[in-house]
Amino acid sequence: MNTGLALPLALACALTIAICGCRSKASAPQEALLALNSGGAMTVRSSDRHAFSRPAPNLDVERRAAFSIGNAFFNSPWIVAPATADARDGLGPLFNARSCDACHNNDGRGRPPEQSEKPVSLVIQFATPTPGMNNEPGADPRYGINLNPFAIGGVPAEGTIRIRHREIRGTFADGEPYTLLAPEYEFEDLAYGELRDGTGFSPRVA
Repeated sequence: MNTGLALPLALACALTIAICGCRSKASAPQEALLALNSGGAMTVRSSDRHAFSRPAPNLDVERRAAFSIGNAFFNSPWIVAPATADARDGLGPLFNARSCDACHNNDGRGRPPEQSEKPVSLVIQFATPTPGMNNEPGADPRYGINLNPFAIGGVPAEGTIRIRHREIRGTFADGEPYTLLAPEYEFEDLAYGELRDGTGFSPRVA
């Protein structure tokens, strides 16, 4: 045997085994998670981006049909009434999004808007110091409980919100520096007047 090749081949085999071992260890938590059956017979064995959009595997034919109908409503945009598709009309006059999926893409979490986007998945909720009839947070007298940045034709949208980020710099205990981005919110183009004094707001990702 050529001893000049023996050592490189041995190293290559050892490296291949090590890489395979690392990959199997890295995938082990995911495999273990899928094997938990945390939802019992309803557990969906999927970890891709459509995992939340899949029906429970134990649905019978009738319930699976109901799921498909509901899923179609979830993904289809609403339209302005009156319309020929009366099952899908009734949008507006003010709204946050045209469909459920616009906020909860693939039935999952939303995301904060980019700097040039209007907030869709980000909902701005309002509350006043005076609680409602059932002790819920009080609504702003002009804008209610949340800001609607969209509207149908001929109706002014309530307004929008601009998000800027302020850098906060610091240092960890070991001396390593870090930078945090603190969001700062500013309302723009409020079409129905200013918010009432004392109205607070809370940004929520849908």
